[in-house]
Amino acid sequence: MEGSAYPPPPPPPLPPVQDPQSSTDGNQNPPITLKTCEPPPGTFKAGTSIDRRPAPIGPYFFYGSLMDPDLLTEILNLKELPKLRAAYTSGYATKLWGQYPALVEDTKTSARIEGVMFDVECMQVGERLAEYETGNYLAKPCLITYVNDGVTTFFDGYTFVFVGNPRDLSEGSFDLQLWLKRIGRGKAVDSLNALKASR
Repeated sequence: MEGSAYPPPPPPPLPPVQDPQSSTDGNQNPPITLKTCEPPPGTFKAGTSIDRRPAPIGPYFFYGSLMDPDLLTEILNLKELPKLRAAYTSGYATKLWGQYPALVEDTKTSARIEGVMFDVECMQVGERLAEYETGNYLAKPCLITYVNDGVTTFFDGYTFVFVGNPRDLSEGSFDLQLWLKRIGRGKAVDSLNALKASR
């Protein structure tokens, strides 16, 4: 059906980053998984590979699942919630790759893409983020705009742009809170709301 998003199959888990002796009771969030998407039957899939360069360091702009501080904490094995700042970028359009949002370059639009900014201070962190995003996304330079108390600051940073096959994309929007509940991580919505309230 035109404009509909097809749910992907259960994805494989990332390499473990937490203590294997830690408990796995029902109060914990489900394990972190790679982004995977299997298009519906008949969808064209390219077999081209992406020449991935070492992950850059510096400010990153997140616009999808990485906006969730709890998810980011688990992916990077952080000891505390990361410092995220509300930000936006432009020059892109948003599509859907299965259930995930995908930025594609679009110089004809000046629409804002809302998200958050996060400082990647070492290559290891950048590589971990790239691993989560899979080979269908690549960190590319972008201009990040941050507004605080009426003062606008611009940062030369990076964002994960979709580099997979464009025929696998569909029209639609991404709702982070709805997505978190859908995958059984509803508790993370509280952290997300707390982040919004602190801005």
